[in-house]
Amino acid sequence: MTPPDPVSLRWLALLVVLAAPRFAMAVAPAAPSGCYAFTLNPVGANASIAFYFTDTATTETKWKIQVSVNSGAYTDLATVDSTSTAATGPTGVTWGAASINTTYRFKVLAGNGTELSAPSNIATVGTYPLNGPVNLTVTALDPRTGT
Repeated sequence: MTPPDPVSLRWLALLVVLAAPRFAMAVAPAAPSGCYAFTLNPVGANASIAFYFTDTATTETKWKIQVSVNSGAYTDLATVDSTSTAATGPTGVTWGAASINTTYRFKVLAGNGTELSAPSNIATVGTYPLNGPVNLTVTALDPRTGT
């Protein structure tokens, strides 16, 4: 038996490589940043929360917003099409289903196809009962920095 010709083996290897299916590796988008939340109507049965974040990705097609109630496990609150809103500056979501006397923690992930980014920072906000505290002193803080 004679050994195969080296040139023929190289051509065969090249044909195998060219005939192989091409798989593009999906890369997760960059994580959103600068998340913050505040109550629009902080007391009573109609409590609502505004949640904002900065879009740092260029390849996302959706944002997955997750919420934790009173330090519980995070659950999916909504998946939003990233092309449904202008992403100039902070992107915002308003949620009107908040309960009174509850602490909410929000985070957002950017996604494209099945790939998801790392989660953003966590934004925490609370709602309060109608019979809230008395003699309360309020100091205005920047919700992004806490100062």
